[in-house]
Amino acid sequence: MSIALTVAGVVLALIGSVMILSAAFRKSTGWGLATLFLPGAVLFFIIADWQEAKRGFFVCALAVALIFGAGLASKIEDQPGSESVHRTAAAPSARSEPASTAAAPPRTPGDDGGPPSPNQHWMGQAREAGDTERRSEESSGSGDPDQNPQP
Repeated sequence: MSIALTVAGVVLALIGSVMILSAAFRKSTGWGLATLFLPGAVLFFIIADWQEAKRGFFVCALAVALIFGAGLASKIEDQPGSESVHRTAAAPSARSEPASTAAAPPRTPGDDGGPPSPNQHWMGQAREAGDTERRSEESSGSGDPDQNPQP
């Protein structure tokens, strides 16, 4: 819904801008060129020739209100517990696994389910950290002397 409001607001803003620009060119070519190329000249034209520019101004004001409403609608849609289209995308289908097993991360051998120790990476690389610790023990000379011959 917020996308539709945004698109409608942008289209109305373009229509209102063209209405103001055409009113400026109807007044004179100088006003038309000024509103087209000089920033702020549109405001001066709207104030100076309110009777000619008020319809375009109100169309632009409606466009701003629609775009602002689209922003509010997107915030409301994203809140948990709100009735929106996003709710149906999260619902499991009849063929999918139950929600409790579908979201579980893959388990590695020896994983007790607890958090990794401080020297392990949080992204599931606990097994690699264990391999690194074993390599460091082997290179330091601890363990079986037959596996680590001294030069």
